[in-house]
Amino acid sequence: MVRPQIPLETRGVLLALIGALFLTPDALLVRLTGTDDLTTLFWRGGIIALTLLAMLVLQHRSLNPRLYLPNQPKAWLGALIFSVSLSCFVLAVTHTTVANVLVILSTNSLFAALLSMFFLKEHVPPRTWIAIVLALSGILLIFSDDMDSSGMLGKLFALGCTLCTAAGIVLVRHTQTINTPAMFAWGGILVAFVSALQASVFAVSPSQVVRLVAMGSMNGFAFVLLAAGARLIPAAEVTLLMLLETILGPVWVWLVLHEEPSFHALLGGGIIVLTLFIHTVVSLKQAPDTEVQPEA
Repeated sequence: MVRPQIPLETRGVLLALIGALFLTPDALLVRLTGTDDLTTLFWRGGIIALTLLAMLVLQHRSLNPRLYLPNQPKAWLGALIFSVSLSCFVLAVTHTTVANVLVILSTNSLFAALLSMFFLKEHVPPRTWIAIVLALSGILLIFSDDMDSSGMLGKLFALGCTLCTAAGIVLVRHTQTINTPAMFAWGGILVAFVSALQASVFAVSPSQVVRLVAMGSMNGFAFVLLAAGARLIPAAEVTLLMLLETILGPVWVWLVLHEEPSFHALLGGGIIVLTLFIHTVVSLKQAPDTEVQPEA
């Protein structure tokens, strides 16, 4: 009996969708661990690295070290960028509301467009400029809360995470030979190594270990699935699916921890999510009709 073949685009959407869903409880798990920032970073970085390296071993079935190392200087730069992004995310989630963090982080594709324009001289279409202005107005609304409190620090970390994520997107998109799983794995190793210098890495309870392992492994799976999906469908479709984290992440935190976003966060977040949705849909409609070919 011949099994029906799943079309490449459908396969790409499913991979990216599952990857995005794996990310939605991420911020909640960071909150639920109850460990200090450095301990969380050690376990998060280490588990992400172990998950990705294990996947590479299963994929290649070889112990050749070259398969598990960033394969060029730009890949090492990407690992450094990812390590900073990973650190900023954890620090942001522990210093401001999850809604603030995820909404600010959702604008990374627009920041990537700006970085591509400045550093790679790429053309930015008018629709993207409009989206950038609207998204920045939403971010300003979110920053208008907590001007004199610790919440501002978390928002700055979220903005730092967004900029690093955007830089990573530009780097990978324009250097397609990068071994991305190895790059992410070594970014996690770098985070784990640096945080281990000050963290109480073994002062954790069994329940905390379970949450930390779940958090790190789900992140690792998500990165692999999103990267696999991005090879089969346009980047705009991946961006659209990634909005699930922005929408569902705060919902999980609200249901479990009863954390409610402020009025400005809801208003700013609504502006940003609606802007990104419309921008992505328009981008997909105006994209040329090209069939994605499977890799040899």
